[in-house]
Amino acid sequence: MTEQPSDHELREELRRLDDELTEMRQQVRELRGETSDEASAPLEREDMAATLTAAEEQEALIEALESRRERLRAQLGEAG
Repeated sequence: MTEQPSDHELREELRRLDDELTEMRQQVRELRGETSDEASAPLEREDMAATLTAAEEQEALIEALESRRERLRAQLGEAG
């Protein structure tokens, strides 16, 4: 039988998720910045495609983490 996590454990996981989301959002901004017109060094098409793919993958992970965060908040009875 598995024990339900305590409120403290849920809040700690929620804090870690928030930290990870903050870091991942920053990474996406940096990746998107590399492909912007204002980027200092132009990227080759293959490099640009790889960078955009990495940003999209990060965004998909962010969505999954945001869903997890909302489930944790629901367990804690918190509003979004």
